[in-house]
Amino acid sequence: LIVCLILFMGVSSKAQESHEHGDHHTPKNEVSLLLSHAHVSQGLVEGKTKWLALPSWQLNYNRILSHHWMLGVHMDIIIEDFVVSSENHEEEGGLERSYPLAIALCGTYKPNHHLGFLLGFGGELEESESFYLLRAGVEGSLPIKNHFELVANILYDFKIDAYNTWSLGVGVAKQF
Repeated sequence: LIVCLILFMGVSSKAQESHEHGDHHTPKNEVSLLLSHAHVSQGLVEGKTKWLALPSWQLNYNRILSHHWMLGVHMDIIIEDFVVSSENHEEEGGLERSYPLAIALCGTYKPNHHLGFLLGFGGELEESESFYLLRAGVEGSLPIKNHFELVANILYDFKIDAYNTWSLGVGVAKQF
């Protein structure tokens, strides 16, 4: 997050300089913030398996490489404690998760301005146990103005040797 903020400040100052000299500025960066719900099919409530819908936030940074490609860091945090069914933790009553943070390096292919397909890898970090993950998703966007967009996405996280989640998010993005 600190690295993203430093990059943002550096790029903002250069963008202001080029704007003052009358140069046309093409955005090279994108930051988005989304409110989402992560869905876990292997949740445990009072010893019974139950489908859980857990609130989460997504913060994404993308470097725009071309009209069709972006590369970025995508982070999300589930803002709730929960327990999931796990073969490796059955004798302990399941795997307890407390505010897990997922971070993934994602590539996004945009066949047009309004639709993107992303694929990435990373990890889910949590104080008791962390897991590697593979992420796939689809994101749609609707331009507002001044390089702002409304965005919505559907993501699927396959956590290696753990539980899987899918999430649905909506939010806003800014290109600069």
